[in-house]
Amino acid sequence: FSDAIIVMRRLLRFESLSNPLLLRLSQEASGTFHHIINVSILAQKSAKSIGADTLLVRIGAYYHDLGKLYQPELFIENQSGDEIPSSEDADTIRRNAQRIIAHVKKGVEIAAMNHLPNELINIIAEHHGTTRMLYFYEEAKRQGLKVRKTDFKYDGPIPQSKESAIIMLSDSV
Repeated sequence: FSDAIIVMRRLLRFESLSNPLLLRLSQEASGTFHHIINVSILAQKSAKSIGADTLLVRIGAYYHDLGKLYQPELFIENQSGDEIPSSEDADTIRRNAQRIIAHVKKGVEIAAMNHLPNELINIIAEHHGTTRMLYFYEEAKRQGLKVRKTDFKYDGPIPQSKESAIIMLSDSV
């Protein structure tokens, strides 16, 4: 019981939307900020329905895309137009995909530098699992370019908790 209280108190420090990292997201990546709020609502409802930790899910959803602070303009939700960086060139498509995939590692780095609890860092690391970035992969295939599936795959790991899996699913919805 006392361990649960300690974890809860540690998480509560990061719950406020006025946390400096979340304020940065709202200012530097406003589309991503809107996205994390939507993910948190869906994820919290899902967690409640299966008896998962709703507090961890809500706060984890707030921080899951923290790595988008690195280059927010790469992500469609932060772009002013409706264009997604692409090209007729396989190397450019692969490079764009890798830059977007890197938001997971960047998020883990930012979270660690800001002393987020391990429970949140794990969610950030796991929120795409080992899925494939379909937009760029399908674009490359559509153009008949020679690319490897692995060039468009997140490094993982796959979700290690039901809370992390809920965020992964909510994020994809």
